[in-house]
Amino acid sequence: MTLPAHVSEWFTFLMENGVALTFFDPNESLANIKFHSSSLLCFSLHQWGCAEGVDQRLVGLIDITTEKGSVSFYWTCDDDDFWDGPANEWQARAKIETEKGSYTSLSEYFLSTATQTKRKKEEERLRVAERAALTQDNTCIVIKLWKKSEETG
Repeated sequence: MTLPAHVSEWFTFLMENGVALTFFDPNESLANIKFHSSSLLCFSLHQWGCAEGVDQRLVGLIDITTEKGSVSFYWTCDDDDFWDGPANEWQARAKIETEKGSYTSLSEYFLSTATQTKRKKEEERLRVAERAALTQDNTCIVIKLWKKSEETG
């Protein structure tokens, strides 16, 4: 299995320099080796259970047949015939994870995730600043009173 140069450069950079990204760990690709296909690398696998007793799995795949290694995410449930993969089965039969998106390259995925993280941190910073202003730097208690509307009685 040969990685596209773009993907290989990222893996090399991250592993040789000890760079830790919270959303991407190249070592996870090694842990998921049993899920790889001849053209797809499983770089991310998260599994969780739901209240209904169904297990779900979200997988991140890198298509190594593309020039820059396109990235896509899929999800499946434990009652699907293709629950245990491999990656080409997930790509063909699992549901595409639209919230995480698909990307033409690892760089595009990294940039998108970093931008989302930055946006969320800025939103949190603004919430904290608004709360501090509202409570006069946490020296006042703010109580919300809800008034019954005439429509609801």
